[in-house]
Amino acid sequence: MDKTKKSQKRGGVRINSIFLKLAGVIFVMSTLLTALTSWLYTGAAVYELETVLKHSALEISEMTADSLGGAIAFGDAEDISAQIHGLTDHENAETVHGLATKADGSVISAGGQAPDLESELTTLAERAVGTGETVVSEDGYNIAVPVFYGERDSAVGAVAFAWTAEHLIAEARLVQNRVILISAAVVLAGLLLMMAGIRAWITKPLVGVSRIVDEVSRENYDIEIKTARRGDELGDLGKSVDSLRTTLKMGTELAQENRFRGKAFEASSAAIMMARADMRIMSANNSVMEIMRKFRTDFEKAAKGFDPENVVGTDMDFFHPGALKDKVRRLLGDPANLPYKANISVGEGRFELVISSVENDDGSLEGYVIEWSDKTEQYMNEAILTAIESNQIKAEFGVSGELLDANPLFRSACNMGTGDLRGIRTDEVFDF
Repeated sequence: MDKTKKSQKRGGVRINSIFLKLAGVIFVMSTLLTALTSWLYTGAAVYELETVLKHSALEISEMTADSLGGAIAFGDAEDISAQIHGLTDHENAETVHGLATKADGSVISAGGQAPDLESELTTLAERAVGTGETVVSEDGYNIAVPVFYGERDSAVGAVAFAWTAEHLIAEARLVQNRVILISAAVVLAGLLLMMAGIRAWITKPLVGVSRIVDEVSRENYDIEIKTARRGDELGDLGKSVDSLRTTLKMGTELAQENRFRGKAFEASSAAIMMARADMRIMSANNSVMEIMRKFRTDFEKAAKGFDPENVVGTDMDFFHPGALKDKVRRLLGDPANLPYKANISVGEGRFELVISSVENDDGSLEGYVIEWSDKTEQYMNEAILTAIESNQIKAEFGVSGELLDANPLFRSACNMGTGDLRGIRTDEVFDF
């Protein structure tokens, strides 16, 4: 009795330990997911902030250049300095430095929190004056705009500003950290509430599902799955196990059917080969192998290194030369051309191929079934008959002795020309 209680107690401890580990994993994963989501969102927000800032920086720089046209033309350093400091001196300013130059490159006025950028801004300003167009640095934060005044065609100078998104990014990062901390606290509270009901709602049904899975693994497919009647997540699990049971049962029946089909395929007198959609041979029955072995010498002439024992895994059109292979592949790649019947010659061998398509459930091409027929003997017989026909003197007579028909050799031998044969009698052709 005491041993039983101790065993149950140990079992309870183990169950709790599993749930604690599961809760820990869920907590960590939820926190990581929240952090990742927050990081991705912050990254997107930072990108958007930078994009908006760069666009605004360009507009403000160009507006400043327009407003300072007269001041730069007449060298009014006081007005220029006021506008530059108006952009750079306030707290958390996005403009860290600015300057205005004359057309000759000399600086009229400059100001800001980053004097080390003045050299780069001066260089950009010189380029802006020289090109007459706005110049932007590679990172998009340093901008120089040429300044025009009145009806002058050339720039009278330029303004250049250095911008930064550092303060905006810092605020976004701060919000991100707050979101992570709040989310972690919410996840932890949710886990504590969840674990209060986990043992009562999940343990027993999980044990039942485990037993059912064990029975299914022993191919006992006629077991009832009561959990499938539930309406919660365990009910979904029960339905999934029931679906698995049905699928495995059908799979077992299908496997049995396929074993019979495979045996029939191997033993079939028809020479059948199967290939994937990429035309790579995946199976060939004994009848095909007999053809390959019989005409091995002919196939070796068409395909160097051909080995009938290793035909599986090679291309089904291995005996075609390059140009013909490409043409055939384009032809067979169009399902509208299938099934396709072809007569081919490989060395002395003559074969008839019937190529049919195998389609997926969605109708796309999955592969090919190729049936080979050895027509070599038939071809040779027909060739012999044709040769006899073309070299034999031949005439046809009716029962009453009139000549009905004659081939060209007979006409030539009897000097009959190509005229009409009707009415000519045997005794007029032969001197009996």
